[in-house]
Amino acid sequence: MKSTEEHILRIINETLGIPGCGMETPLLDPDHFIDSITLVRFIARIEEEFNINLGNDLDLEALESPKKLLTFINKEKSGAAS
Repeated sequence: MKSTEEHILRIINETLGIPGCGMETPLLDPDHFIDSITLVRFIARIEEEFNINLGNDLDLEALESPKKLLTFINKEKSGAAS
């Protein structure tokens, strides 16, 4: 079974087209142009893959890097469990 980190990095590569992405790679970087439709698809994929509903809780800070996204996902999953 793949780790959550590997899963996130795979989704980033497949959806956002950022190959070789690491946990500290900036996602909202001018070098990685992400249009609004791609961003919506990425968020929908995260919701689907991790069985969470981001709703109004998601902010741009959570999308700064895969590491911050992982923290956000873990927080959402633990909140859903309580």
